[in-house]
Amino acid sequence: MTLRNSFICPDGFELVSEHVHDYRQHKDKSNGKIYVIDGGPEYMRRSCHGDEVDTSIVWTPEMTHEYVRTLLKWGTMGKKGDEDLKFVTLAEMTTEHINAVLDTQHLSGFYAKAFFAELDYRNP
Repeated sequence: MTLRNSFICPDGFELVSEHVHDYRQHKDKSNGKIYVIDGGPEYMRRSCHGDEVDTSIVWTPEMTHEYVRTLLKWGTMGKKGDEDLKFVTLAEMTTEHINAVLDTQHLSGFYAKAFFAELDYRNP
């Protein structure tokens, strides 16, 4: 599971893919090359040149929940669904929001475990 799918181009621009099929590209100002990233946390698809710096973070079992909660992001369009899409970390979500997601969405195993772990973290 990828918690952060990103890399820094030679000109210092960081390309980040936030969600599945979140295709992003950047034309580097220092060398004119095109850099591409896609896939968010679901898969890592890239078109690079070997001169970028990978800033991705891939989940490992050794990671604490305190660390994961600051990286794992959820897309939201507000309570009524009428706001622009934005991504917030699990740590930034309200308990009400987490419960609403758990009640209304089908979460993958990793996301479900992280959301329940967050509720346990908040109510030890």
